[in-house]
Amino acid sequence: MSTVLVCPLHHLAETLQTSGATDLVTFASPGNSPTDLPAGLRHLALEFNDIAAPRDGYLEPQKEHIDALLDFVRAWDGNRPLVLNCWMGISRSTAAAALTLAALERQPDCINIAQRLRLASPCATPNPLMIALGDQALHLGGALSQAISSIGRGAEAFTGTPFELTADIAKRGQNA
Repeated sequence: MSTVLVCPLHHLAETLQTSGATDLVTFASPGNSPTDLPAGLRHLALEFNDIAAPRDGYLEPQKEHIDALLDFVRAWDGNRPLVLNCWMGISRSTAAAALTLAALERQPDCINIAQRLRLASPCATPNPLMIALGDQALHLGGALSQAISSIGRGAEAFTGTPFELTADIAKRGQNA
């Protein structure tokens, strides 16, 4: 089993230091990706606003962002933890966690993924546009979107608490 860690920005340095992670995906608003990162990280910075639909003056998640995320996690060897980070650790990074698990499982059980996410993070409120784009990219026929919708909005929180999920990437399937 491999470990996926999710954290808000203010826990990133500590999470990287204590976990020994060598793979990191950061989600930030355009121009705000963290730059003070340890050397030797395999790092993907995805910059878009945490919005669920187009809005003047903002950049919504797009297919290219999700494709880059899925390519990155599929290239992860799973030997050390993968860290997923966004500003608050509630929306973009939790959506990425669900998409990561769906991408790495041979037969993704979307309901199980959603339930594991909710159990690990009561405040997780995955970005619905990221989930919908990932659902399409992974050819899940809306199953992940429905599963994430079924867990509802997470508990109110000012910021998320770091959490972990496990992924069995030994049986990794290529769904796209």
